[in-house]
Amino acid sequence: KWAVPAPAPCRNLWDTACTLTGSGRGIRGLYWGLGPTLLGILVYSGTTWTIYETLKEHPPRLPSLRGGQPDDHQHDARRHDARAPTTTSGTGSASTATSTSHSQHAFYGGFAGICGQVISYPLDVLRRRMQTTQLGNTMPLVVMSKMLKTEGVGSLFKGLSVNFVKGPVVTGVSFMTYNAIDRWLAKTYLP
Repeated sequence: KWAVPAPAPCRNLWDTACTLTGSGRGIRGLYWGLGPTLLGILVYSGTTWTIYETLKEHPPRLPSLRGGQPDDHQHDARRHDARAPTTTSGTGSASTATSTSHSQHAFYGGFAGICGQVISYPLDVLRRRMQTTQLGNTMPLVVMSKMLKTEGVGSLFKGLSVNFVKGPVVTGVSFMTYNAIDRWLAKTYLP
C-alpha cells in the first residue's frame, strides 16, 4: 500500500485549482495541511540538529579496530581537543577546534536524519492525507483519528522505508558540508 490513496485525476492546472478550492474549502483549500507541514518541519529540524550537535559534542565510544575495546586514550584526547581552545596557525588567536573527521560528521548527520524522519514522519503522512484526499472540512486531529481507526498505527509510517535509503545520505552530506564551511569560515574570517 502507498502512503496516500490515489486521488481523482485532474485534467490541467485550472481543474486542480478548482478541485482544491471546491467542496466548501474556498481559498483555504490551497493551504490545506499547512499546520502539520510547519509542525513537521519544526519537529524534524529540532530533532536532527539536537541529535547531530549532541553526537558532535559527545562522540560515542566505538570499539577500536585493533583490540575490539574502546580506545580510552584516543577517546579522551578527541574529547579534549573538541572543547579546548587552540591557536589557529599564523593568527595567534584562539578558536574552537574539533578533531572529528568529515566522515564522522556525515555519519552523525545521517543518524540524526534517520531519527528526525522517524519522529516527524507521521506529521508528513497526515499532511499528505489532508492535501490529497477529499475528507471535507476537517481538522488534523480528526483526519489522524480516522486514519488510526480505519488503517491502524502502521498507516502513520507508510512509505518510511524509502526515506531510510535517501534520508541519511542527504542529511549526512548536508551536515558534513555545513561543518566544513563553518570550520573554513571560522579559520578564514575570525581573528
